[in-house]
Amino acid sequence: MIECYRGTANSWECDENDHLNVRFFLDKAAQASEHLLHATGFGRARRAASGLEAHTSDRHIRYHQEQRRGAGVYIVSGILFATPGSLRILHEMRSIRSDKLAATFVETVNCVIAANAQPAEWPSDLLERASRFTVEMSANAAPRGVELAPPRAMPTLDEATSLNMPQIYRGIVDESQCGRNGLAPARLYLGIIADAIPRFGPAAVASSEKPKARMGSAVLEQRLVHRGILQANDLVICHAGVKAVTEKTMRTIIWLFNVETGDCLLSVDSIAINLDLERRRAVAMPEDRLTFMKSIALPSLAV
Repeated sequence: MIECYRGTANSWECDENDHLNVRFFLDKAAQASEHLLHATGFGRARRAASGLEAHTSDRHIRYHQEQRRGAGVYIVSGILFATPGSLRILHEMRSIRSDKLAATFVETVNCVIAANAQPAEWPSDLLERASRFTVEMSANAAPRGVELAPPRAMPTLDEATSLNMPQIYRGIVDESQCGRNGLAPARLYLGIIADAIPRFGPAAVASSEKPKARMGSAVLEQRLVHRGILQANDLVICHAGVKAVTEKTMRTIIWLFNVETGDCLLSVDSIAINLDLERRRAVAMPEDRLTFMKSIALPSLAV
């Protein structure tokens, strides 16, 4: 594997849980992907000249260790396999100080025609170069709680309504955070989800039990299925539903929609824990909250 990112968990990238927010885990992995593509000879300049683009359609992320503000991290990357039209990429994020694993990312990157996003094939020399960066799948990156089965049929707003999936976010894509081409970076997709999810789940349900400590949450694992393109000034909403819940974890399915077109742009399968922010440990949710969450669970929900 080759190093494709080195940097810091900046204070402004950390959230109310006092750790690096998931959107910036993904942002650093996206930067690593660009460096890996450059190493294969398919960097931004060549993509622009060829009329081709690299589009990530599926991401599986495991968060192995939270990163606090100021923590130094680096990412090493490799290619699990390549086909004429796609690459399967593996990233490992590690602590610079301890070399402990912080996160793993497995991504499917497809070659598309830039003008219309239709499938295309990589240049032949890219496939030859890609073979130089081939790596074996790491057990640490394998799915633990989510399934990597083929995505379900396209979710719809009508379906979300019929399933009584509450709306947990409504907003507009911030133009200032998009690229010059008006396209949203990877972090904005997951950033919308990160902003929405505190409005859903155990923390949003009243409990008769008084918390014994300052509480928050931490994501353990996610799968992101990219179904459409998020652009500057898009009107967007999110609907979410509980798929499964245990004493300490909750598995949530979130669908992100473009309000004006009704298209689903992203579907997410996310597993998170209740986090004691003082002891930095997973804790059980209050019994009344657990009972309520189990009562609204929809095991058939999928991405």
